[in-house]
Amino acid sequence: NGSNENETFAPAAESSWLQPVELVGNGQKAYIYNVATETYITGKTATVKNIKDADVWTIDGDETRSFTCDNETKEHLFLEYSSFLHPLVWYAEVSDDRKATNFTIVEGSTKNSYKLTKYKKITLNGSQTAYFSVSGEKYVASTKPSIDNDWYFISTDQKDVYAEYTS
Repeated sequence: NGSNENETFAPAAESSWLQPVELVGNGQKAYIYNVATETYITGKTATVKNIKDADVWTIDGDETRSFTCDNETKEHLFLEYSSFLHPLVWYAEVSDDRKATNFTIVEGSTKNSYKLTKYKKITLNGSQTAYFSVSGEKYVASTKPSIDNDWYFISTDQKDVYAEYTS
């Protein structure tokens, strides 16, 4: 009979409801969402799955982009080729004591996603591109493009609308 007056429906899943926005930088504010793990970059581990608990990031730059968290510790996204602590490897983290990396942004493998990359000439004849990525609950550097390094940028307006929709 089409009557649903006694039924209740759960809100749509966050991952199906939120729509990524275009990454423009220049002071843009956004939540950074990993497509593979369905987590937001918040703190030092990839564990936050609800945008209500996620940190917002300020995205600066035009040609390259840097990311600074709008929290008390002003963390940065960091991806560098290092021979300091780990001999000759890429290293990635959410850092409160390292300078923000200037990433080159490329199109992701998932529709409307982006990859955060860093290029390095390693030897006289060789170079490598690394991707800011997630493995399990850790932020890692990967030298292979995959869904693990596809990122959506979610506007603060969308967070507010989604919070209202689910309350």
